[in-house]
Amino acid sequence: MCTRLKTRIGGIRGYLTKLEYSYDAMSKHQFDGELDEVIKLIDILKDEASRYYKEKSFDQYSISENDDDDADRGVIFSVINTIPFLVKKVDTDDIYEDNYLVGFCEDRTRELMKGRAINTHNEFWKQHQTVAGNVYGSVPSELLRKENVEILMDYGWNDVEVDIIDFKLSGYSKDRILKYVSENFKSYIIVDEIRTKSLLVLRYNGT
Repeated sequence: MCTRLKTRIGGIRGYLTKLEYSYDAMSKHQFDGELDEVIKLIDILKDEASRYYKEKSFDQYSISENDDDDADRGVIFSVINTIPFLVKKVDTDDIYEDNYLVGFCEDRTRELMKGRAINTHNEFWKQHQTVAGNVYGSVPSELLRKENVEILMDYGWNDVEVDIIDFKLSGYSKDRILKYVSENFKSYIIVDEIRTKSLLVLRYNGT
């Protein structure tokens, strides 16, 4: 298995150990938030492992190449909305090195709690289940009070515009969407929206 996947697994293992030892001392909101992060990381690991093994399969790789023959047909996607988000910046090129992501998530949870935004953050992401992505700390700013926004910005969270993108008109499969987004968008999260049962892409601009 590639080094990145092994590091991802190690990070998840470390997070589970931390949850085990700190369970009794944590508030329910903090525990739930960190548990949600473990679930997200596992979902991301599943996607990365799927892509890794596909690259190792000649037959599947050939099918992927054939699919690309009609890449320009139809509408690829439509931007159905653009809304402001607060985003916690990742300040390293390799988030899998030295358990960086574990520390990042701990800081994110602490800052959200200080800004009284942890409940809003957790509720939003429960309704928008992460499928894949490379943004690890964000929340819609329009769901927060002004003073909560100011506190998070004092901690270095950035105010950015996020495009909500729908691929229904393209007729692309889930795997095709994952491939297209990972190759063409710099900062993104792909989500299953619980309310509408839709696969949507959040494209973070200016990050």
